[in-house]
Amino acid sequence: MGEAILSAVSQNSNLQVIVVDDGSTDGSLEEIEKYASQVELLRTANQGIADARNRAIEKVQAPYTLLLDHDDRLAPGAVETLLLPMQNSQDRVTYGRFEGWDATMTRRLAVPALAGLAPDPMQYLSQGDFTPPGAILFPSSAFQRVGLLDQSVAGCDDWDFLVRLARSGYDFHGIDRVVFHYRRLATSASNRPQQMLAAGLEVIGRAHAPDDRVQQDRYPEGLAAEFMLAKQFLWGADCFALSAVRGQESEMEEVFCRIPQSEESCWYSFVLHIRQMLAWHCQPYGQRDTDPFGNGLFRAAQFLQQKLSTFEYGSKLWNALLYPRFSELLRRPGPRKAVRLIKEWRQGKSVSTRLLAELAARTSDDKSEIAC
Repeated sequence: MGEAILSAVSQNSNLQVIVVDDGSTDGSLEEIEKYASQVELLRTANQGIADARNRAIEKVQAPYTLLLDHDDRLAPGAVETLLLPMQNSQDRVTYGRFEGWDATMTRRLAVPALAGLAPDPMQYLSQGDFTPPGAILFPSSAFQRVGLLDQSVAGCDDWDFLVRLARSGYDFHGIDRVVFHYRRLATSASNRPQQMLAAGLEVIGRAHAPDDRVQQDRYPEGLAAEFMLAKQFLWGADCFALSAVRGQESEMEEVFCRIPQSEESCWYSFVLHIRQMLAWHCQPYGQRDTDPFGNGLFRAAQFLQQKLSTFEYGSKLWNALLYPRFSELLRRPGPRKAVRLIKEWRQGKSVSTRLLAELAARTSDDKSEIAC
């Protein structure tokens, strides 16, 4: 909390800093009081993150708003960087790059590339979110225009809000500079796969239907419903990857069973998406001497082996999940990418060996039971 507030009050801009204590019991209030002369404090009973954000938004007097969570921090000069391209516009949203950091904010875990929402932000956002809200600057008037954050999709409430902005025709302007440091914690609300699955499916569904919260809607009927199921299917792969990293079998089962499927569902895309998202979701888990990625990959493969008859040794699905696509080297060659892909190949080979050994042991046990 202290780091978050300090990163805000230290910006080289004239800011109104509002802090919401949403019924905390962990000593946060004492940390907030250290900055009593520099922030406005609102205290509420615990109602959830979207409600806390809304309470702050209702107190905003500045023309632009940025939502900063208590466990993250702004990079130096972030607000000035995001404010400059606004050009006093009330129809533009600016965003920058963010970095993923470990729990102590001493080890950088990831530096994602700048998301490109052009030419149609609505099409991009109908499939998934692209950044934590701390890397985005909104016109404050946007909350009057499209409504506040929705607690019913908590965890994806900022994504839901972005979809409404895209429907209203807001211009999304990206800046290729790091403005935000995102603390990766295993206890974060975004690391709850069942909740994220349900909320994300709802947000995608809303993007493909009329939304009476949006005035002057450029998509009065929503996007074409024929593509909705495929997008929800891949969102399910994202949440399943998270559950595989967490390693709770009942959680994996629940998430998998709730993923919308159809006869046209592309399981090849599904397993490719799992592979991609495992690398992101494993970051807050384990220490330097553990292998959360390899363990998550093993659990995902082990589970799919039992659920999909086409997921067997040497199959297209098996190779898509366990081995990287070396064709990437042909498109964008480079020594760093080669090292990464070789490392991933070795991890896949290790997981493949574990799976085959488990399968052999299981077959042996089955024969013993038959003999008895």
